[in-house]
Amino acid sequence: MRIIGISGLRGVGKTVGLLQCLKDLNVFNDSVYIELNTRCSDESFTAQDFVDFIQQNFSNKKYIFIDEITSIRDFTVSAMKYYNVISRVDCRIVICGTNSLALTILKEDSLYHRISLIDTTFISYSDAERTTNQSFKDYVINGGLYRDDSISNIDDVKTYIQTSVVENIFNTVIKNSVLGSAKVFEDLCKQVNGYAKLRSIIFTVLLNVAYHTVKRSKFNINFITSNYEDKANDVIEYITDIFNIDKDYVFKESESKEVLDLLVKIGLLVSIDNVASNYDYYTLYYITNVSIYNQLLNLILRAIDAEYKYNEGRLYDIHNKLGYVLESVIICHTVDVAKKYNYAVCFYHDKRHREIDMIIKKQNNCKDILDLHEGYSFFEIKFSEDREAVKNRLKWLADEELLLQENAKVVKRAAIYMGEEEDIEQDGILYISALNYVKNVKKYICMFKDLN
Repeated sequence: MRIIGISGLRGVGKTVGLLQCLKDLNVFNDSVYIELNTRCSDESFTAQDFVDFIQQNFSNKKYIFIDEITSIRDFTVSAMKYYNVISRVDCRIVICGTNSLALTILKEDSLYHRISLIDTTFISYSDAERTTNQSFKDYVINGGLYRDDSISNIDDVKTYIQTSVVENIFNTVIKNSVLGSAKVFEDLCKQVNGYAKLRSIIFTVLLNVAYHTVKRSKFNINFITSNYEDKANDVIEYITDIFNIDKDYVFKESESKEVLDLLVKIGLLVSIDNVASNYDYYTLYYITNVSIYNQLLNLILRAIDAEYKYNEGRLYDIHNKLGYVLESVIICHTVDVAKKYNYAVCFYHDKRHREIDMIIKKQNNCKDILDLHEGYSFFEIKFSEDREAVKNRLKWLADEELLLQENAKVVKRAAIYMGEEEDIEQDGILYISALNYVKNVKKYICMFKDLN
């Protein structure tokens, strides 16, 4: 590939990565780094201006690194101009930009099969440990961004999502004749109050994602607009005020699905499907940035607690919260690695409320995963350091009736937990330290040879 694209939200290290690569190449006379933010600030700098700029000044360079290339107006529809210029000279080009959705559109359309795109939105624990020496327990609470953009409170979340997600989509749509799934937001973004409506939709969708990972239910847009009673209503009012959500705007289910698809494209969400054959097919979404999920989860659990208090139900304590966060961390790490090696990641939840947190098998139609009589592995994820306590909570992982009725071949059953011991197998269940798992995901996916 003559063009390598680096996509990713703000604060994940794109610019640092470009400069590090330039340093490692150690061919400074044959390389150039161009930062386009200042040049494109008045929006008069066009794609043709950019092509002329490269040809007149850097046609003799072998490596061209361009930061903030998405600042160029009509970047997506003019991309073939860049490619044609590059294809006529002996050089390689690396591009990145804050509006990472634009790069994703290139990959899917005008530069299809002409660009190699590396998404950096998801920062794995191994990367965080290697670059910042972060502990795993700290990662589970504060992971997902480097220090200058770290998130430690709800105001940080609001600012980050507005500048990195809302503006990412909004600027891509406004500056380009957008293509594909992003095109559905063209009319919305170009309205007088389009930015505010887009922000309301995105915040509402992300809050619903956090809500449905707790409730283990089919995604819908009704959480924020639901008719919570008594004290719970006060919490919902508080949440909508924090994020300036337009309470008068009527959200459409189709809009929420389109936003979900876009958030998956830009790497902020991953999705896994329910594969219980006797239950409605649905998808769960997980937020790949741990610190964002933590802060949104705080608000969601406050609302759920208020609802339970009203209905005299069970409250969610901090242990429950960290359990949801650990599950999200494990699933996001697994999806990130599994897609590179053609494995599918799913979950199981049936009408009798029997659940398996994570299922892995070779890629195919995930909806029919348990009807194919092929090998698969079950994983339960528990936030506990006590293996015996975990063993006593593996109700469905050891349910032979559940396994037999699905007529599928079980390759391995495993429990991922917070213990620090080496892996150990007892009664047919492999107990895996969460730390070992996130540092060696490929090993644990590929160790189950019968999955192949």
